[in-house]
Amino acid sequence: MPLCNLCVDRAPHLGSFVFPLCYRCTGLIIGGVFSFYVKIDATVSILLFIPMIIDYLLQYFTNYQSNNFKRFVSGFMFGLGLGIFQG
Repeated sequence: MPLCNLCVDRAPHLGSFVFPLCYRCTGLIIGGVFSFYVKIDATVSILLFIPMIIDYLLQYFTNYQSNNFKRFVSGFMFGLGLGIFQG
């Protein structure tokens, strides 16, 4: 089971092995690693936070259910933006 949200269907699988983080958190970590290779202005990087915030809030406050691809991509963008903003 993923440690972050405990939803097995929202975590990457390799056969019967379930990774310890969900797609969104996995994307966030990978995006953070890639942020070392991307050079954009820190103020512009804040815009990369928006897709994950919108996706999360829509799921939390409405009946909308994101899919794992959107979770991964929005997490990746957030991690990329966060890494650039902090660096």
